[in-house]
Amino acid sequence: MITYIPSHMMITSNNDRSLSVWITSSDDWSDLKLETIESYDSSLDVATNGVWFPSLLDNDPSTLVVGHYSGFVSIWSVDHHHKKLNFIEKIDLRNPNPVNPFNAHAMYGMCILKEKGPDASVICGSDDGYISIVEVHTRKTVSQTVFNPDAQRGINSISVFRNKLLVANCSVGMNDKNLWYFDIDLETSEISYRDSMNLLIDKNRIQSFNFDVEWGEYSSGLCWFAGTEEGVLWMGKANEKLELIGYESLSESSIGAALAFTNRPGRLAAAIHNIDQFSTGSE
Repeated sequence: MITYIPSHMMITSNNDRSLSVWITSSDDWSDLKLETIESYDSSLDVATNGVWFPSLLDNDPSTLVVGHYSGFVSIWSVDHHHKKLNFIEKIDLRNPNPVNPFNAHAMYGMCILKEKGPDASVICGSDDGYISIVEVHTRKTVSQTVFNPDAQRGINSISVFRNKLLVANCSVGMNDKNLWYFDIDLETSEISYRDSMNLLIDKNRIQSFNFDVEWGEYSSGLCWFAGTEEGVLWMGKANEKLELIGYESLSESSIGAALAFTNRPGRLAAAIHNIDQFSTGSE
């Protein structure tokens, strides 16, 4: 877990019972230093993901939501003046009937669904197959949906653009898929299936991990990127259905890449051991 908190703070996982708080006074982070370690109950286990929400009112603490290997999320207030975190609550988002055979519940996917307001919400994707939506300020779990009732593996990554949701997972067998596309009803929090595809070159593989998926933008508009275990970067579009634009092998084609996208101008980073950077053509 690495989560940026404006301005000049960063939170990372430290071990199975603590988070590290890092600070800097420079815009280029050249004087980054460890400010403090924040502890929590070890039953939550390692922090796997995190997202930050701005405060409801000026001068109030902001909020950090952390996903854990246990399948829980923890809610923290952020004290910007003293550069520290204060634990508020933990929320159990575990699926009692995991889609995987390992009884694993790790919270690998997490995105902001609605950033501001009293109903600000986070959407989470778990290794046990649950897509969960939680209101951050009320700490209310408003929906939980199994992304694929026939899945044999759980969720590795999610990405949200407005009401469009992409889910990356590991496909098992010729009929399974490793990229899923959903609509989210922002009023009811209901999640509806749209389409899916299997991002795979070698059709003889029994399974194919899709490690990460990101919405992005290129010269013709909205697109998505995905990194799979064949060391391949995929690109496509998603309107009524998923549409593949193309793919290429990364410089280290040994395993799936972690992805990050930023706009104005469009830049995509794909990291395995080294980092490949791409210009996507968007302005």
